Amino acid sequence: MSGVGDRMEEKRAAKEKLSRLDDMDPDDPGFMPALRELRAEVLQHAAFEDADYRPTGWVRAVVPGTRQGMIKRALWQGLLAGTAGGVVMTLGEKIEQAVTGRPDSHVPARVLQRLTGLPERPGLQPLTVNWGMHYGQAALLGVIRSVMAQAGLRGPVASAKFAVVRLTNDQILENATGVGAPPQTWPRKELVVDLLHKAVYAFATGAVADALAARGGPGPGQRHAAARTGRHAHVGPLPRRHAFGA
Repeated sequence: MSGVGDRMEEKRAAKEKLSRLDDMDPDDPGFMPALRELRAEVLQHAAFEDADYRPTGWVRAVVPGTRQGMIKRALWQGLLAGTAGGVVMTLGEKIEQAVTGRPDSHVPARVLQRLTGLPERPGLQPLTVNWGMHYGQAALLGVIRSVMAQAGLRGPVASAKFAVVRLTNDQILENATGVGAPPQTWPRKELVVDLLHKAVYAFATGAVADALAARGGPGPGQRHAAARTGRHAHVGPLPRRHAFGA
């Protein structure tokens, strides 16, 4: 019988014994021995379940940590990863502008001016304000990608999800301040360029965040997946002490 089948059989037997105990009088000479037997079996079953969900192999070496430690790592690693992603995105933009002749965008500066109440002026905006919003936003959003990596959401699929987060963030701020309009109203060429650069940012940020997070071992989600390899439904949660990395 499989390990899961064994556990189910043990649960069924325990329910039967509990039912028999319920029918017995506490003064019955057999009540206490039966109760002690049931207690021992329940404790043994709990120990087996703990062993079943204990990570194995390459996961076992990870020293359990705390949620607070994971959040602290996500904060500094995310700021670093997001800044790196912003640099890579900017380099890509400069290469694209050299080829297409597209002028610099001052949307970031205008958004920051309206969010903070800074004075606006027509035409070109101050470079410091433009870069402040450009890199500040990239760094802060990197924390979200780092949280994903710390949780165990890593790789290209996680970065693709993060690209949607980046695009959504931009559109909320730009539309809420009246600086931008919904993407479906943009010229298709501008839309493609924006999607391309934000994807570059997302995947570059993801690569750095994943590499930094990997130094602390697998995340809780990866440890959970390692408890039952393959695709399975109804897999219980990990014991709390195995949930967080070092």
